[in-house]
This record gives sequence, C-alpha cells and structure tokens, in this order.
Amino acid sequence: MQLLLLLVFALTITVALIPPLANAASRFHLLDRPGERKVHAMPIPRIGGIAMVAGTLLPLLFMAGLPGEWLPIYAGVAILLVMGLADDRFDLPWPLKLAAQVAACALAVGPGGVTIEFATFADRVELPGAVSVILSFLFLVGVTNAINLSDGLDGLAGGTTLLSIIAIGWISLSSGNIAVASTTAALAGALLGFLRFNTHPARVFMGDSGSQVLGFLAGVVAIKATQGAESTVSTALPVLLLAWPILDTVTVMIERVRDGRSPFSPDRRHFHHRLLALGFDHYQAVLIIYAVQGALFLLAYFLRFESDLVIGATFVLFAALVVGMLEGARARGWRWARAAREPSQLAAQVRWLGSGDRLGTLCRGVLLALLFAYALSIACSAQPVTRDVAALSAALVVAQLAVVVWGNRMTTVILMRAALFVAAAMSVWLDQQSLGALAPGSPWSIALFAALALLVLLRFRLSGERRFAFTTLDALVLFVAAVAPLIAQGSESSAAIGTGILKLVALGYALEFAFTEARVMRGGAIVAAMLFGVVALRGVLPM
Repeated sequence: MQLLLLLVFALTITVALIPPLANAASRFHLLDRPGERKVHAMPIPRIGGIAMVAGTLLPLLFMAGLPGEWLPIYAGVAILLVMGLADDRFDLPWPLKLAAQVAACALAVGPGGVTIEFATFADRVELPGAVSVILSFLFLVGVTNAINLSDGLDGLAGGTTLLSIIAIGWISLSSGNIAVASTTAALAGALLGFLRFNTHPARVFMGDSGSQVLGFLAGVVAIKATQGAESTVSTALPVLLLAWPILDTVTVMIERVRDGRSPFSPDRRHFHHRLLALGFDHYQAVLIIYAVQGALFLLAYFLRFESDLVIGATFVLFAALVVGMLEGARARGWRWARAAREPSQLAAQVRWLGSGDRLGTLCRGVLLALLFAYALSIACSAQPVTRDVAALSAALVVAQLAVVVWGNRMTTVILMRAALFVAAAMSVWLDQQSLGALAPGSPWSIALFAALALLVLLRFRLSGERRFAFTTLDALVLFVAAVAPLIAQGSESSAAIGTGILKLVALGYALEFAFTEARVMRGGAIVAAMLFGVVALRGVLPM
C-alpha cells in the first residue's frame, strides 16, 4: 500500500503546485519564449521542475524513511534544481551547468554509494574500484545530460523517462529493494502529475531544473536497482531502458564535433527534430517515440536475465536501426503524407451520436452508478481494517467534507478532484485485499471494470471536447495498464500490483469523465465521505 500511496501523494502534490507556480512564472522571469529552435509559439512557464522535485521528495522524506545514504543524493538534487532554475532564468554557459552536474554526481557516487560494482557475463564479475567509480560517474553525468537534451517536444522527456522509471521500479520490487521501489513510485507519481500539464499543447515545461533532476534520479535508481547482491537482472539493463535519450545525445554530439563545433552547442539535429522534418506533426512525433520506448520497455523485460554482452549487442542493433532509418528517409527525401479520405457512413453516424452530447449524459450517469456500486461494495465489507487504514479513511472524510464546505473556487475544484483520486487509489487497495464484496477476479468485478472501460472508450470516441481528446499521455497510461499484468506474472504480490494498476487506470479515467462539473464533484465527495466514514469506523468499532 505504501508504494501506491507514495505515487498518489506525489501526483497530488505536483498537480496542486503547478497552477500557482505557473501564475508566478512571469513575475520571476521563468518563461520559455519562442525562438528559432523552439516548436512553441507562445511563452510557456518553466516551473515543472520545482513541482516535480517537491512532489517526489516530500512524500519520500515524510513517508518512506529511506536510509541516510540517500541524503547526499537529495543534496545533488538540490544542486541541480537551483542551478537549473538559474539557467532557466539567466541562460547560463554550459561549463557552469556541467560543473553543477559534476558536483551532484560526485555526491551520489561518493557519499551516496551509487556505484556500478558488477558486470554480468556468464556470472557476475566484480569491477576494480577505480573502474567502478569512473564508470558510475560517467554514466550519471551522461544520463543527466541525455535526458536534459532530449527535452524538446511536449511530453517527450517526461513520458519516455516515465516508462523507464516504471520498469526500474518493477525490477527493484521483484528483488526486494524497497528503497529504490519507493523512489521510483514517488518519481512516477510526480511525472504523471507533470504530464497532465505538459501533454501537447503544453501549458508548462519542466525546464532545465526538471530535466536535469529527472536525468540524475533516473541514473541513480537505474544503478541502485541493477547493482548489489540481491539483484538478479543484467547490470547493463539501464542502457537498454535509456537507449533513446542516450543514442540521441551521442549521435548529436558526434555530428557537432565532426562539424568542428562544441558538443554542447544548440541545433535542430535531435531525433525529434528529424521526425518533424520528415513531415510528422508534434503529436505523431511524440507518439512514435513513445512507441519506440515501449518496445525498449518490452525488450528490457524479456532480456532482463541475459548477459551484458547480449544487452550491448541489442543496443547496437537498435542504434543501427534507428539511425539507418532516419538517415535513409532523409537521403531519399521521404516525407510522411496522409491521404485525404471521405468519411464513411458509419463515421458520419458516430459523429451524429456524439454531436450535442446525445450520449454524454447517459454515459456519465452510468459511470456514476458503477462508481457508486464499486465504492459501496468496498465500504460494506464485513471484514475489519487496521488502524492505519482507518486513519487514512478518516483523513479522506475530513478532506472531502472540507472542500465541499469551502466553496466553488478553482482551488476547491482541484482539491476536490485530488481527494476523489486518492479515494479511488484507496478503494483499489482495499479491493486488492479482498475486503470488497466484488472480490478480485470474480465475474462481477470483471464485468464492472469491463463496463467502465467500455464507457470510457465511448466517451473518448463520441466527445468533441478537446479535454476528452485522446492524447499522448493517454497512450502512455494505456500502454502501462496493458503491460502491467504481463510483467507482473512472476509472483502473487506482483500480479496483484499489475491488476491493481489496471483497475486504477480504469477508475481514473472514469472519474475524469464522470465528474466534469463542480456540483457533480461535490456530490461525489459527499458520497465518498460517507462511504469512507464507514471504512474508518470499521477500524475502531467491532463489526
């Protein structure tokens, strides 16, 4: 339950901080203005990094109880955050930024103990001390820069890194490394909260403050998850999980040096720039890169126990394939062009059903009924709950009633929505503990979530509103939901996490579509408060 709560609280903190920070961005001159190398036409706040760092570290500091070796890593995060904010404000020269990265990585490798100590061949081979330190340092600096430099399209760096972080978290959980699993859970929650505002067209950017911290933490957890006696996976697996930003950065730097320029000089040679030059639009380019990262995700899963030589050969093959396809398309002058087609009669009928929101009201009513039935089945379970679960349920009751009484302001709506999503996460956890009347795996449970999924798909297809358009973030979330049960087949606890993720995604979209108005959210908060009040009472009163 702790990992799920870390993710939810990190997401909630990030989502709550971004709007006020975005409003203050202009006052502190933290705006990314349009330019020759930029793909946006309006100034965008560069404050996502602040919200992401707060969303990641606050739950970890107050809930996870990580060992003292993580304090130097947090100090490195603070250095990169401060220097990144200074760069977002003043556009610092690259040697100064590199010095901050060196300092942060030195803290991680030295006092933090983030070192690559083993290589995997037929057996694990311990590396000499000097080789271990140098390799660890170069890897951390390289990944920090790779993710920083790959942040060129809306949702690109955050989305691709999210998939890597999820894979690293699963590796850590399967080997019992709770400290790394907790860190990845909080970081994944913060990334999801940020991507809510960064999906194209983005309303905020993470800035250098966010991309450098993201790259640094991704490198740290990748090393900690694959090193140590308790880990059984290939030590080179992080190279495959982070192959896209690594290859992108290495390729661009080689080309710059070959042209007699600084490897850190800006240009439009990144892979995402090449996709745009081939005629793909912003949405399509990000979706293609997500698909490639998803393939790397699955490759890493199936090759996780192979030797480092196999992982290295796979990376080389991937690099040759990507670079060869992009260069071949450029050399032949190929461009993507979608042929215009007349809409079919079926498509016209579907648009007619969606116009005027003919089915919207019905879909929302059924969604509300199914959500109420699910929550009621949880609340009416005859089994008692522990005191900590009862305390959290009581806190949910207080939060929901407080925002109901508070009023109709925008802050209230945000808090109310956050409370409902926390309640959804709590419901899934209680469900996974077999506390609900709809036991996991029962025909009723399968039918309920199948109905939720069907209604969500209908809402996607029939709605003409932009907020219900299918985005790259939706594609990312649905990919994670689809593969979670697959990669969680190794143990009973992992399988429960996989199905729990699937249920949480279904509930999240159902809440997003059902509670579209403040008054409906207020009613949902009142009902949720009543039901979780029952859960709280079961922890203190005999039932």
